[in-house]
Amino acid sequence: MMIQEELEATKQQFCIELDQVHSSKDLFDLKVRYLGKKGLFRCFADKLRECPSDQKALMGASINACKTYIEDLIRDKNNAILLAEESAEFLKEKIDITLPGEPQCPGGKHIVKKVLDDVVDIFVHLGFCVREAPNIESEENNFSLLNFEENHPARQMHDTFYLDAKTVLRTHTSNVQVRELSRGEPPIKVVAPGLCFRNEDISARSHVIFHQVEAFYVDRNVTLSDLTEMLTEFYHTFFERKIELRLRHSYFPFVEPGIEVDVSCECQAAGCSLCKHTGWLEVAGAGMIHPQVLRNSGVDPETYTGYAVGMGIERLAMLKHGISDIRLFCENDLRFLQQFS
Repeated sequence: MMIQEELEATKQQFCIELDQVHSSKDLFDLKVRYLGKKGLFRCFADKLRECPSDQKALMGASINACKTYIEDLIRDKNNAILLAEESAEFLKEKIDITLPGEPQCPGGKHIVKKVLDDVVDIFVHLGFCVREAPNIESEENNFSLLNFEENHPARQMHDTFYLDAKTVLRTHTSNVQVRELSRGEPPIKVVAPGLCFRNEDISARSHVIFHQVEAFYVDRNVTLSDLTEMLTEFYHTFFERKIELRLRHSYFPFVEPGIEVDVSCECQAAGCSLCKHTGWLEVAGAGMIHPQVLRNSGVDPETYTGYAVGMGIERLAMLKHGISDIRLFCENDLRFLQQFS
C-alpha cells in the first residue's frame, strides 16, 4: 500500500473512532494514540526518511495535511464535548421555580439601637433638637472648655484614649455643649446621642465603648426645678410606669451644682437584685451648667442659665430589661439578641 493510501485509510479510521468519543478523557487518549510521540503518525515519519529524495517534499506535504486534518477534527470535537458538559452542568443546577422558597429571616434593631431611638424620641417630644458631635475630639473641647482642670484624673492616658497630644476619642457626649452654645444666642435645647470611649477594664458593668445621650437646655431663668420636672417626665415615659425621683449631690466639673439621678425601682422599695436591695436605680448624672462653661462658649452666665444631663444607653437598657452583663451587647449572640427583635 502506497503512503497516500495509508494516510487516507488513517483518516477514515480516525473518523470512525472519533464518532465513538464522548468525553474529554477519551478524546485525549485518542489524540495520544494518533499524534503522540509513539502514535500512528510516528510510522509515517519513519517512512518519510526512507522514501526517495525526489518524493520527500510531496510525501511530507501529504503527511502534514493529514495531521492538520486530524488536529482540526480533535479541536472541533473538544469544543463540542466542552459545550455538552457545560449544558449538562447547567441542567443539574437548574432552579425549579415550582419549589417553595426559603423562609425569610427579617432582621431587627439591636437592643441598644432600639433603646437609643426610644430615648431620643422622648427628648424630641419634650422639645429638644437632635444634634451630633464628632467621636474624635480636641482635648480642649473634651476637657478644657468643659472646666476640667489640667491635673484632672480623666485627662490621664490610663482613663482616656489619646490619638496624639491634643486629640482624644471623646469620653462623653458633653463635647456637644461647647459646639452648640458657640453657634448662637440661646435659647438652645439640644439632645445629642453618640458613642463614647474610655480606657477601662472590660467587665460586667463597664466597657471601653458605650453609647451616651447628652441633653441640655440654656435660656433665661432655667432652674433646677425645670431639670427635675423634665427628668420626671422623661423617666416616667421611658420606664412606662410612675416613678419617684431622687437627686443626690455629686461633683462633675461642667455642672454646679452636680447631681446623681436615681429613680424608684419596680420592686416598690421591697428590695431586689436589680436595685441591690436599695429600692433605687442610678440612671444619670446631671446638674446646672457651670458658669465657666457658659463663658467658654461665649454665653453670659449673668443673663442665661441652663441644665445638662448625661445618661448611658447600655445602662438604661440593662435596667429596663433586667440585663446583668454589659458585654452581652457586643457579643452578637443571637440567643440574646433575638429576645428583643
